[in-house]
Amino acid sequence: MYGYVLARKSNDRVIAKQHKEIALFCIQQHLRLEVIFTDRDIPDETTVRPGLIGLLDVLAFPDTHGVVVTSLDDLSSKATTRAQLYRLIKATGSVVIEVHDEPDHSLETTVQEAMPDE
Repeated sequence: MYGYVLARKSNDRVIAKQHKEIALFCIQQHLRLEVIFTDRDIPDETTVRPGLIGLLDVLAFPDTHGVVVTSLDDLSSKATTRAQLYRLIKATGSVVIEVHDEPDHSLETTVQEAMPDE
């Protein structure tokens, strides 16, 4: 399992908090967290990001389960960009797990609603 954080503004305290949340979630869920990729000072609509490229590279390896984010906004707060990045992650055969997802809330439904028709 890998983590991903998008820090639109480089705030070390906020980034450390998100890293801690992801690590704690993985411990609670008995998931082995390998590394957390972080992109700093990158606008929401940007889809080519150094951390995200690294994440996609490792997600392509066999036996990789997926990525944990604190919220879907760690992909992007813009629905169309978030949907595009979600599709890129899913294309690797990986899942996206949201730390702050409601227990009865479906991540797939949320992303499907945000995706424009292809």
